[in-house]
Amino acid sequence: MEKIRQLVGELMNSNLFATFVGGVFGALLYAIQKKMNFWQSLITVTTGGAGAVFLAPLIVTWAGLGHNPNIYAGIGFVTGMLVKEVAEIVIRILDELEKNPAFLVDLIRKRFGGK
Repeated sequence: MEKIRQLVGELMNSNLFATFVGGVFGALLYAIQKKMNFWQSLITVTTGGAGAVFLAPLIVTWAGLGHNPNIYAGIGFVTGMLVKEVAEIVIRILDELEKNPAFLVDLIRKRFGGK
């Protein structure tokens, strides 16, 4: 029993757990705001937690924020809230690229004032 308590304690203090929990709560807040039904909310919360686990460490390392569970939880929260929106944008861009392969070049030219 003591070993289980020790493992749970280590898990609770790990960056991965803090990131996952932050992502889940961020995605839950997103689902509530969008008034999703139970199944949509469940999928959103799952993908928010998973997205946070994969993306938050990259963001923390890239931004040089330090390896503190509180930082991971905060970045996980924001990532969990935004992962579904970002995924939808990427899917729209990929759909448009499939229809029109020059779409990305045209978009970059319009954004940066090229010919």
